[in-house]
Amino acid sequence: MSEILIHIGLHKTATTSLQKSVFPNLEGILYHGRQSGSFVGNGDLYEKVCGFCFGSKKYTLNEVRDSISSELTKGRFLISDEWLTSDYDGLFGYKSGRWQKKIERLSSLINGFEHKILLTIREPLE
Repeated sequence: MSEILIHIGLHKTATTSLQKSVFPNLEGILYHGRQSGSFVGNGDLYEKVCGFCFGSKKYTLNEVRDSISSELTKGRFLISDEWLTSDYDGLFGYKSGRWQKKIERLSSLINGFEHKILLTIREPLE
């Protein structure tokens, strides 16, 4: 089975640079993540995964898991979004709540799939 890689930020850890210059160019890994400043227009799977995690009623658990399964037939892929680790709940009109709830929703999506979580951090004083 192929593997899901999920990059969850944190903010101010070069996430935008990774999303624009590194992740799209990784060999053998399909990239699904923010490629512009907006949440929309970045691809169906990305919007479904993040929309579900942020609390959109538009996407159901089974619908998103089916999309993940379908994408895994193409190979390994990576999803990146630093807002999964933010408490801000006004993002794109969703009332997504605390970051713990977003991670809980993400967990329900990837449960049972082979996956790795990538977390970028930095020294707070830098």
